[in-house]
This record gives sequence, structure tokens and C-alpha cells, in this order.
Amino acid sequence: MFSAARNALTAASRSGLARTVGSTQSRDFCIKAVYVGNLPWATQEPDLKKTFEIFGNIDSIHIPRFEDGRMKGYAFVRYIVGERPPVDSADSLPPSIQEIEQATVLVNDVVEKMNGVDFMGRSLRVSQTKNPLDRANSFNRTNPGSYGNNSRDNNGDQGY
Repeated sequence: MFSAARNALTAASRSGLARTVGSTQSRDFCIKAVYVGNLPWATQEPDLKKTFEIFGNIDSIHIPRFEDGRMKGYAFVRYIVGERPPVDSADSLPPSIQEIEQATVLVNDVVEKMNGVDFMGRSLRVSQTKNPLDRANSFNRTNPGSYGNNSRDNNGDQGY
């Protein structure tokens, strides 16, 4: 996903364009998220914030809930590297290679150190979130209207 942006920024930095553009536009941030699963039903956002903020600046925490308000047992913790530009800023640049690398290191550190850790009596399952484009490409192309590995598509053979 970031390869096109990375190539464009690399080419721009070689030509000196990045310094010119960087002086007129301020944008210096990158966001990456982790999936946190196997959460206890009593988990609240402050519990997650207190546990995960030791790794870096948290942009947001999303705890999906059912229609009746019960949590689904997982959450997404989004980390931010750098500063978010003002909301009214029309000109924004893509994350730099350095920002992407810093965010990737941060997320890898969180996954490595928090996966399997006991949290309120439950063993956490922590992993990097998937790129939405990767998810879109995993749809079953041979059977339109079918998503992923549907057992009805292959006579119950799960393929493992």
C-alpha cells in the first residue's frame, strides 16, 4: 500500500522536491493499529489505554459493541507517530518512509510484548491489523458473492 508513496517520496527527495514541498506544507504523522482479542467483557477504554500507552502515543481505541451495548470481546488500538495536521488543512502529504518505519517498529514491539500477556484474567491475542486492500483481494474470485474460503464452495474441504 505504501510502496507507491515510498517510491514517490524517494524520487522527490532525490530531486530536492521534498524539501520544497515540506517547507510549504506541514504534515508529519503516520497511524498504525493493532488488534487486541480475547478481552474480558468488563474491559473499558481506560483499561486498554493504561495498558497500551506505555508503547507510544495512542490516537484512538475502538471497542466494537453489539446493538444491545455488550462488547464483542476485541478492540483496535491505533498508534500515531508524529503530529496530526489541523482538521481544516487541505494540503496533506503521505507519511514519510521514516514515519512508516517508526510506526511499523512500534506496532511490532506491541505485538511481540503484549501477545499472550494476562489482562484481567484473560490471555490477550494481539496482532497487526490487516490492510483493507489485502482483505479485499482475499475474496473468492471464482464464486462472485462468496467471501474467503466458504466450505460450501469446496464440498466441505477446509483446505488445511
